[in-house]
Amino acid sequence: MPDPRTAPIESLIPGLEEIIDTEGPILDLRVYRLFASSAGIKRLREPTKERLTQGLDAAIRYGSVEESFELGCRVLRKKGRPKVVLRTRGTRDLREIPPSEVQQMMRFVMDRAPGLEGEQVFREVISRFEVGRLTESARGFLQKVYASLEEDLAESRGDNYSGFETSGAADLVRFPSGEPIDQLRVVLQPYRSWEAQTLTDPRTAATDEVIRGLVEIISVEGPMLPYRAYQILARSAGIARVRQTLRERFDECLDRAVAIGKIVDEWQMTERVVRLPEVPSVILRERGPRTFHEIPPCEVAELVTQIQKSGIRQGRTELYGNVREYLKLGRLSTRIRESLDAVLDSLDSSEERATDA
Repeated sequence: MPDPRTAPIESLIPGLEEIIDTEGPILDLRVYRLFASSAGIKRLREPTKERLTQGLDAAIRYGSVEESFELGCRVLRKKGRPKVVLRTRGTRDLREIPPSEVQQMMRFVMDRAPGLEGEQVFREVISRFEVGRLTESARGFLQKVYASLEEDLAESRGDNYSGFETSGAADLVRFPSGEPIDQLRVVLQPYRSWEAQTLTDPRTAATDEVIRGLVEIISVEGPMLPYRAYQILARSAGIARVRQTLRERFDECLDRAVAIGKIVDEWQMTERVVRLPEVPSVILRERGPRTFHEIPPCEVAELVTQIQKSGIRQGRTELYGNVREYLKLGRLSTRIRESLDAVLDSLDSSEERATDA
């Protein structure tokens, strides 16, 4: 780059445009630092900054660069480019990321994990941008962005705000000088496992006692497939295998629990799923001790949906690879692939019905 301290202002414009074209949307101070560094200037002093500002102003007048102001920061982008692009951090410091991009990350985090707020959001944002620890300086910056976001959300909710999705201009992309990444992480809740305890043999116990055991297990691990609850209860009674006769006994007790309102059951695709009445139908969780086929179909479907929302478009092979990663599965067997095919076909059919309606 030409030396901005001595070169004509007009000669600075191509270099400024090149930086903005590559890294925009970008803060003006980062543009100045990159330009100065490329010109062999180790320390950016005020006179140099003023000359670079004149170059930027000229580029804006000529129409090749557009600007916006966010929380006191001047953000620059090439004409016609989106105002917000959600990216990996790359070589940027946290405070070099445009506030609107940080805000989009906060929206993403809060949409995927609705219970998070304040400090929890800050730590998740720091983690996703791979910044390191949450310093006081970083916290102060994030507090300003978060306060602005709360104002925006308050206004949006007044207009039937329905949640944030990373789509269009906000798709996550690789930051030019950063490491490649396919997508943002989907937030999975930890899986709560029922703590093993000794239960009465269900083959001889009273129906109410078996129901009590099933409700206790389902209260911890639901929504879940009935057969997993049966296996857990059987093992707790010292029974290694649930045979047909015992399964019929469990089915009778479960049906009774549903009839008296202690448990809710529903069909998800071809599987019966049970939960307590106050528990939502779908909870997106880590796999935990479950096999893939013990995960409720709608939970798998929700994971697929969130993966599709959270990153770039991908074919089934890439999508299934991401499911395998999130659920920490080994190889994808033919049976697992067939199950995922059925889930994706069901989602596609649901979209088609919604479109037709």
